[in-house]
Amino acid sequence: MGSREIGGSKELFARSLYAQSEPGGKKDPAPKSLPNSNSISRNPASSPATATPSKEPLFPPKAERTEKDDKKEKEEKTMSTDRGREKDKQQETTQQATENSLNMKAPDDKKKKKKRRARMGQSIAEEKTSNLPEREDFHVLEKKLREFNFYHGFLPREDLQSTLQNPGDYLLRVSEVVEGETKVQREVILSLIPVIVEGKDEEDKKKVGKKIRLLGSKIEKFQCRNVVIKRVSNMVFCETTRPFDSITDLIAYYTKNTGACSQGTFQLKNPILQQPWEFMHSDVTVGKVLGEGAFGKVCAGTLKLKDGSTVDVAIKMTKVSAFLSKMKIKEMMNEARFIRNFNHKNVVRLYGVAHDEQPLYILLELVKGGSLQDHMKKAKEKGQTVSIAERIKFCCGAGRGIDYLHQNHCIHR
Repeated sequence: MGSREIGGSKELFARSLYAQSEPGGKKDPAPKSLPNSNSISRNPASSPATATPSKEPLFPPKAERTEKDDKKEKEEKTMSTDRGREKDKQQETTQQATENSLNMKAPDDKKKKKKRRARMGQSIAEEKTSNLPEREDFHVLEKKLREFNFYHGFLPREDLQSTLQNPGDYLLRVSEVVEGETKVQREVILSLIPVIVEGKDEEDKKKVGKKIRLLGSKIEKFQCRNVVIKRVSNMVFCETTRPFDSITDLIAYYTKNTGACSQGTFQLKNPILQQPWEFMHSDVTVGKVLGEGAFGKVCAGTLKLKDGSTVDVAIKMTKVSAFLSKMKIKEMMNEARFIRNFNHKNVVRLYGVAHDEQPLYILLELVKGGSLQDHMKKAKEKGQTVSIAERIKFCCGAGRGIDYLHQNHCIHR
């Protein structure tokens, strides 16, 4: 049973569901219409039997509706809070993304600009180089350089001290020039002594004065300058304002006119010709191999001397496949420089060096009898004995040779 207020009065009604839920399956009769409100007692407990149900539609109880509504409201609130949190997260992520994009945009743009500039620079350089003729091959240039009698090939700086003596002396040679950090390129060098030397400050002048007092007339070797003859699109120049078509034209110009070099002014007055110990590869005829090592070999051959005569020589050289660096050339030339002035019958003579091209040749006297060790082995194999007098002769000869070397500040090992 339930009750509700209508127009200030209470009405009683019965639900058919209660009858359906009774045991035995008994059903209540159809609900009857309630009497008028004037006939209904104000105290429902006083007359429960006389109350009849009304014909108005049934409504669920008020308590059940509020519980469902509460559940729905709770669900809606939780859904709305979840949606709000998701929106907040999305907003935070979008803000972070925009901040990161703003922070990273500048460096990315800079990198892109640098790449574009580099590509533009490469394309411009390629266009310029494509329009210019190719640079002359160095092997072709070497053949032209051999036509000059003052060309000294791979002569190192250390030998310039003994070749260039006076202002105006000059010669041509080849050396390695470092371009950038790793690139090494061979260039033609015009080595000379300037006619006018300009000191930077008083300290340089004091240093020069000290050298003059210590070395006297040999001060000229400290004034040597090495001017690189640069080659661009088959044009050669020492000064960028004066390009020439060939090295011959360059030499001819500076023999009549002056040019600027490091801390001085130069003019080409006296060409230094090849020294007595310098030879060309065309003067050497290579024969059979006498011995061979990991990096070099020794061959028999002949050498045409300056007076036109020929002598038998032992040719010490590097293997053809080996590319001689600046340091290796310097090492070989140091060895030749040290022994080229030796002159003793018990010391192997050095005729000179052929360094106008690679491989470099060190030209030594050919000892036809071979080494002392080989001589003793052959005598033992043949059953011959080396007399005591002959042995003493060998020892005396070796002793004289070593004594000569020690007098010239050389230690044989």
